[in-house]
Parts: sequence; C-alpha cells; structure tokens
Amino acid sequence: MAKVTWRQAPKDSPIFTGKPVISSGNAPDTSIAGIMVAASVVATMLLVGACSGSEAGLPAGAVEVDTDLYMAPLDDGEGPCRMWRMYSPTPMTTQVIHYQKSDGGFAMSKTKAGCN
Repeated sequence: MAKVTWRQAPKDSPIFTGKPVISSGNAPDTSIAGIMVAASVVATMLLVGACSGSEAGLPAGAVEVDTDLYMAPLDDGEGPCRMWRMYSPTPMTTQVIHYQKSDGGFAMSKTKAGCN
C-alpha cells in the first residue's frame, strides 16, 4: 500500500488554497511532454473507438435508407409493428426504437406506424 502524506500546493500555483492536499508522492506529469503523451493516448482511443463499428459489418436484415445509414431489426418478428433501430458504420445515429409504416418508411411513434 502506498504511503500517503499531506503537503501544500506551492503559493505560486493557480490552485493554491492554503489548505493541505493528499499526495501519494506520485504527482502527475505536468510537463509539456507529459501532457502531449496523455493527449495523444486519448486521441488514439477516440479514433479506435470511432472506427470499430465499420469492421463489424451490417446487422442481419438491415435495410439501407440513405448513404451509410441503415435500419436494423431488433427482433425476429414480421409485420407492421416490428421494432427497428438505426445503424451506421460511420456517423453516430439516434438510439430510438422505430416502427416500419405500411408505405415502407419508418416512424418513432407506434400510432404513426399504424400499430395499436
């Protein structure tokens, strides 16, 4: 277990409050190089997370409604009250349940889709 000690922030520090703070002796690296490394790690994680959806392929039964925008079924049922969700391999989409209307379009309301 790490040894915990009390210390005060330097008086020229922008966070100086005059009160002691807890320190484990491992202060974060606030040098420019340390900040740049931390920023590049965060940027890499964001890029990897943004690209992960395109590798998985389309969900089974997906219907294309626009460029890179699909409606994917949420259940195995058939008929007008089947539940769907938006899916896109590139941009983010809303996470809302949709219902297919009789004209082939989609609505977020069961009433507008003709479901009772």
